[in-house]
Amino acid sequence: MRKRALLSVSLAVLLATLSACGGSEATENSEPATLAAEDVTETSDGSEEQTEEAEEAEEAEETSDSSEEGTKEKAKVTRDAGGLGGDEEEDEDESDLPSYVGDWKFDGYTIYMNVGKDNRWSAYDSHGKETHSGDYYDNGDGLTMSYDDGSADNEYTFTDKGLKDEDGNTLSKVDKMIFLPTKDDPLDETYYFDTNFKDVSVNYPDTLTPNKREGMKDTVLFTPTMGAKTGDARCSIQITHEQRTGKQRKLQSGSGPAKGVMVNLLNSVLDHHYKKYLLKTTSTEFKDCGSYYTITGYTWFDSSIFAKNDGKPYRGVCQMRYYGPTGYFVAVITIGTEERIDEYYELSQKIMDTYSYKSDWTTSPKVVPSKPGTPSGKTSGAAYYWTDADGDIWYWNGSYNEFISYGSDGYIDGGEYYESNDAGWDDDDYYESNDAGWDYYDDYDVYSDPGDYDEYSGWDDY
Repeated sequence: MRKRALLSVSLAVLLATLSACGGSEATENSEPATLAAEDVTETSDGSEEQTEEAEEAEEAEETSDSSEEGTKEKAKVTRDAGGLGGDEEEDEDESDLPSYVGDWKFDGYTIYMNVGKDNRWSAYDSHGKETHSGDYYDNGDGLTMSYDDGSADNEYTFTDKGLKDEDGNTLSKVDKMIFLPTKDDPLDETYYFDTNFKDVSVNYPDTLTPNKREGMKDTVLFTPTMGAKTGDARCSIQITHEQRTGKQRKLQSGSGPAKGVMVNLLNSVLDHHYKKYLLKTTSTEFKDCGSYYTITGYTWFDSSIFAKNDGKPYRGVCQMRYYGPTGYFVAVITIGTEERIDEYYELSQKIMDTYSYKSDWTTSPKVVPSKPGTPSGKTSGAAYYWTDADGDIWYWNGSYNEFISYGSDGYIDGGEYYESNDAGWDDDDYYESNDAGWDYYDDYDVYSDPGDYDEYSGWDDY
């Protein structure tokens, strides 16, 4: 009697490996997640009700479980995982090879098997890690496979649709192996937004699938192509264009005044879309990137943000980007498990690096000096504030200069920058009022644990 079939062995090793590494288990009962934050609409009496968006987004993610449909919809290109896809020479005629040579996927699981032309086979988990390998031969009715680790042979029977193992699990042949996303995946696909930004695009990897959000213009929700029934089912990257009206003078006056505006904007977006799902905010980070500003907030979300609540907290990284006076900001919302949030966030930043909107606008209203001036006040290290001949304030960050503010809007005291109390800003110059009372903090641990997450408390509690 044979000890075990390839699928059962692969699943057992996969689950054991994930548990040992602190990863998310791939279980048959795991289901793709739907962000509930954008799936509610306000009724005439001010209450909220579930819309059809939850079902539509969930259906879009569930289709990722179908290897046949997924491979027919578009060509899949994946990273190399130690010889995946066989070792055929480029000039060899593929038609001369047996039909079973190539890549196979277990139907219903993100587990693959490569059957090579050299009578060798290998199995891979959802992250592209080889879990088993061995030799095989064609027995006429199917394939007999032996294991390098000495386990008993397994029989795979030929069927009209593919292969079937001894336990009845079926396998379908695929063009490529698609694994769960990583930050190193090639961005070989392009997505164009649909309404006011039809000429604007981002590049993304085939390991992600773009989903439109009904009722949300110029928005895309990226979900893992093969995420169904894995721990990544509740990981996603959403990019949307948020329209905001009002005065923007502070955003045109240097990073010093702009920082407060960006903080208020982040607060406003989180408050409006996600407040009832927020458990904790751990830190924020502001950056002057020369041609745009970013403000990034690190959060914990309650699992009720998904259509199906599993009672666990989830990580969130919420970033706002300002590309100049267009009347819009770009919101990049990344949500995932604690084990995978970094991978998805870094991937979101690589995707946003390809954001194709271009303009001549820069964060500095003056020509940026190539060299720093004389430090103003106390300094420590290579970075410091300095004042130019016009009395305007700059910050040398050790590599290049950043325009902080006009001299009339701020001052330097003890080596630190402060905004003038009498700068003459109107209330609307802050773009959005900071009703939540959250402040800017950049010295807290973004990986802190959610702790007592029964009730959300704002930035200013930290």
